[in-house]
Amino acid sequence: MKHKAIFLDLDGTVRTTKGGKVCPNHPHEQEILPGRYDKIWEYKNKGYKIVAVSNQGGIGLGYMTEAKCKEILKDLDDRLGNPFDKLLYAKAAPKEKHPWTKPNPGMILAASKDLNIDLKHSIMVGDRQSDQDAAHNAGVKFHWADDFFKK
Repeated sequence: MKHKAIFLDLDGTVRTTKGGKVCPNHPHEQEILPGRYDKIWEYKNKGYKIVAVSNQGGIGLGYMTEAKCKEILKDLDDRLGNPFDKLLYAKAAPKEKHPWTKPNPGMILAASKDLNIDLKHSIMVGDRQSDQDAAHNAGVKFHWADDFFKK
């Protein structure tokens, strides 16, 4: 049986940072945006797979280690009550062309294969054009974060 999924961008969609950085460099710098917890769990309880798909170009640029990125993502998952079935991130520097870096659909397609996801009945939620383009490139419906989390 194929599963439905919610693919979530993280920065600006699920979380923000203290101090106005684009991406947190430490767990204590991230804050969950209002309404995210309840909406994520609404879909989790409906049987959707919850998948994070996040560009983390700071790794490729040397601003953050991959180990620190994993620590921050684990902290986010813990704060949200562990809803994520998969936490994926693209670590290539922003200017590098990599299949996982949005707008490329690599993270979505990898999760689809690993979790047996039906892309036609799944949703990508994000706050940037690259999120919308990744959804389109993977054949997934797209919703802007502000609209999705208001419903």
